[in-house]
Formats: sequence, structure tokens, C-alpha cells
Amino acid sequence: MPGPDRNISLIRDPNFSKGINLRGFYAEHPETIRALHPFDSNKTGKAVWILDQWASRYNLKDAAREQLPDGSVRYANTGKTVILHRPGNGNAADLEVFGSREYTAPRKPNQPWPHLLLEQGMDTRYLLSQMEQLNFQITARLRYCNDKMDSATFKSDLHTAQFSIYLSVSNVNKQSPGYGDYLWFGLPLYDYRYRNIPRFAAEDGGKPDATKKFIYSLSGAQLYSGSFCDGKWISIDKDLLFFIKAAVNAARQHGYLQETSWEDMAISGMNIGWEMPGTFDAAMQWKDMELRAQLK
Repeated sequence: MPGPDRNISLIRDPNFSKGINLRGFYAEHPETIRALHPFDSNKTGKAVWILDQWASRYNLKDAAREQLPDGSVRYANTGKTVILHRPGNGNAADLEVFGSREYTAPRKPNQPWPHLLLEQGMDTRYLLSQMEQLNFQITARLRYCNDKMDSATFKSDLHTAQFSIYLSVSNVNKQSPGYGDYLWFGLPLYDYRYRNIPRFAAEDGGKPDATKKFIYSLSGAQLYSGSFCDGKWISIDKDLLFFIKAAVNAARQHGYLQETSWEDMAISGMNIGWEMPGTFDAAMQWKDMELRAQLK
């Protein structure tokens, strides 16, 4: 077994003890608009978590901090709910989006869609080429997903509710001509369109502020048994290193990362949460999320 200095947790502040910086509606202007301190444990510490509410109609900036009987804290408004569970109960949160309130009409092509994401950047960027394993763990369940669309207006290429984890895999070598380039590596938990989510590989697009970077998202079957459609708790425990290397190779084959090699790459950030391009009301909860690198 490697020593403790070779087995490293990449997710910082897993229990949100340093607070969360809330951002506004526009991904192209990601300024912090409020500092959330759900547990009041470290108001002077620098928050590492960020809460994104891109393309929403209802701003959590003015949402009250509500403490629940079990010690959890809720922030809620007409369009969304965030519940953060008290440190000591493990990394745990609930995210809920009310698409029926966010949309006044079915989403049209190239129209932005509501997001509710928790994200953070990696403090230290360990090269993937120097890892023996990169283990991801989470236990989660879909609380519900209710379709609020008329069947005549639903289009599967435009409308869905999806809950995913994304890792940004970046060129961190400052001597490389591709320094700063990256791809999105996806771990899908739920997509309304599929009981068994297929693998996806394409450019990030569909809205004006899309990054235009390559997305490589695993199939559900590559991550877990069963389907989140059943509303049961599902646990994931997976070494991602092989899959990320496949994602980098696929990106290069599709014309991306042309000035980047595997030896340049590291995990630079992650996010977890809802993207809601359709008129759906949905909620997901999770606990015990971990991303741990075992170095060579």
C-alpha cells in the first residue's frame, strides 16, 4: 500500500465547512454575488466550493438560510432548492430544480437552460501520468423527476433533465504550446431520455456560452449497475484513469487537444449537479463523494 502522501484526496473541504460562493446567472460573467455559510464554522476561511445557477430566472442571492431539524441547511426559492448536510454526516447534499417555474415556454434551439451546479477547482494539480489509480466514489439517488412537458412539444435533441459529474481534464504544462486547453470528462447519473445512459462524445455546444471543448461522457453501465430511474440508492466505486486516457485519445482523434500530450494532463476542477434543458421538476441527493489519486 502507498504511504499517506501517495494517496491523496483531490476534493477539498468535502463538508462545505469553509462556505460556498454563489454566482449569478451568466457563465460568461462568473462573479461571486453572495458568500453562503451554511454551518457558520469558518466565515473567515476562503471558500473552495462555488454554486452556479446559470440561466435561471430566480436568484438564490436573497434566499434565507433555513436550518432543518436534522441540522441540515436549506436555501430555496421559486426555481430551486439546495440542502447541505452538516459536517460529520459525510459529504452530502440535495439539489432540486423546478423547470416548470423556470420556463414560460418549451426551450427552443440555442436557448440557454437552467443549471444548478456545485463546483470547485483543484488546489494542487497532480499529473495523470504520475497516477496508478484515480478512484471516484459516490452514493446517490434520484428523489423524483416529473415531466411537465406536453408530448407534442417534447424533442429529445432539445429537452431533458440530466444530473452529472464533470471533471475538467486540463493541460497544466506551462512549457507546452497547448497549455490551458482542456476537455470535459463526464460521469452521468441520470438523464430523463434514457433508462440506460449511452456513452457520449461531442463538442460542448447548444447555447451561446458553450465552451466549444470536447465532452467525453461515459455510459451509465460503465459506472454502475441498475438505473437511477428506479429511485434507489446506487453506489459508485470506480477507477477512472483508464477511461480518462481513452477520453484524451478520443479528443485528439476528433481534432481537439492537438498540442497536448497525456504527460501534460491533470484534473483541474469538477462540478456536480443539474442541467435542465427541458421543462421538468427533479431532485437528486448524494453522499460520500470522493475523488482520490494513488500516485506512483
